[in-house]
Amino acid sequence: LTDRCLPSLHISDATCVIHFGFPTSQRIFGMRMLSMLDNFQNRFDKDTSLEQECSKAKSVLLMSEKNAVHAVGILRYLERTEAAIPPELFDFTAGILSAKEEMKHGRPLCQHLKAFGVC
Repeated sequence: LTDRCLPSLHISDATCVIHFGFPTSQRIFGMRMLSMLDNFQNRFDKDTSLEQECSKAKSVLLMSEKNAVHAVGILRYLERTEAAIPPELFDFTAGILSAKEEMKHGRPLCQHLKAFGVC
């Protein structure tokens, strides 16, 4: 399916969404996730059986170096949701964060950082 036709299909019972490429906006990403609405698990529901636990919704996001700008945000999101985080994502984001820190060397400090502690 394409992002363009997804809203008109009114799908809410998908069990798996595979993202071939990062969406152009958070709205599109949310729309993709909404297609699995019927299969989201309520973590506070005490009546969740083992059978239901095995059938919960899954989202697979295929990333490449072209999506590096989004990698750290995805990692932070997964950490907040207590999801299983692939070691490759840790390695990928560690490289990105290291490169960002290296770019800071030699750049003058922001005046707001000096005055207020944040830039």
